[in-house]
Amino acid sequence: MSKMASINNGSTADELLRRFASADTSDFPDFYDYEKPLERVLWVLLVSKEKLGIKRLTADQIALIIRDVQEISIDARSITNSLNRANEKIHTYRDGQETYFEIMKPGKEHLLSQLKEGSVNVFYFEPDKRYTSKRILSKTILHSLHGELRIVDPYCGQRCLDVLSDLKIREIKFLTSA
Repeated sequence: MSKMASINNGSTADELLRRFASADTSDFPDFYDYEKPLERVLWVLLVSKEKLGIKRLTADQIALIIRDVQEISIDARSITNSLNRANEKIHTYRDGQETYFEIMKPGKEHLLSQLKEGSVNVFYFEPDKRYTSKRILSKTILHSLHGELRIVDPYCGQRCLDVLSDLKIREIKFLTSA
């Protein structure tokens, strides 16, 4: 069994990934609103603690979640480097050979301070990147959408509408030439 395989509550790495992937994080800030590794790591620690009841995670476990669930490339070393500068935002625990991290109140406050209320995210997709754009739209943007979606696309067609068909409760506005 790998050093990541045993989580502090006795479940496996696969179980951790499954729990994270199926967790309803709509009560939390959007993961993709954070661009810096520290904020992304703190987000994982916050969801882990408050939603899943897992108070502490290793850098390897955090990297696994960010990479396999959130689909952002990161490694355990980058996470450890970020957390070494986190000061009172986290607490570090040693258990034998393993180092575990737990988010603290200043970490939660830091996450919330990084968001702007009522902010608008703008995504621009290059015309020659249609398959990449569709994947980003369907896996990242629509998954984390809060509020209204506005699409400016002079060539909006059936494929765009197919991607949007799963959004039954969101308000969508189009500006198109069609």
